[in-house]
Amino acid sequence: MAGLADVFSEQERTNWLNGCLGLDIAKHALEVFVDREVMDVHTRMFQTVRCRLNLPATTVCTKCCTANLLKCPTQNVCKKRGKFICMMHDSTNKQPRPCKMKICDEVRDEIIKQHRYGQPSWKKTAA
Repeated sequence: MAGLADVFSEQERTNWLNGCLGLDIAKHALEVFVDREVMDVHTRMFQTVRCRLNLPATTVCTKCCTANLLKCPTQNVCKKRGKFICMMHDSTNKQPRPCKMKICDEVRDEIIKQHRYGQPSWKKTAA
C-alpha cells in the first residue's frame, strides 16, 4: 500500500490533486460571486418596483403565489389533468389574478424585461 509520500512523489497523482484543489477553489469563488450577483439583482428589482409604485422600502406582498401571476396556459408550466383542469391553477386561490398591492405584477414584468430572451422559464419558480 502506498504511503502519503508516495502519492506526492508521482507527478500524475500530484497533477490530479492540484486539479481537484483548483476546482474546489473555483467552485467556492463562483458560489460567492453568483450569490452576491443574484442578491444584487433581486434588491435592484424590488427597489425599482417600489420606487415606480411610490411604496416604502419595507412594503411586501404575502398574498400572491406564482400561480396567481401566470396566465393559464403558461408554456412548460401548466399541465392539463383530464380535459380542463390545469395542475398549477387547480383551486380558486391559485387562479390568475392581479396583485392587490401591484408589487407582484410589477416584479413579474421586471423579471420578463430583464430576461435575456423575454420569456423566462417559470418551471422551477416557487413564490
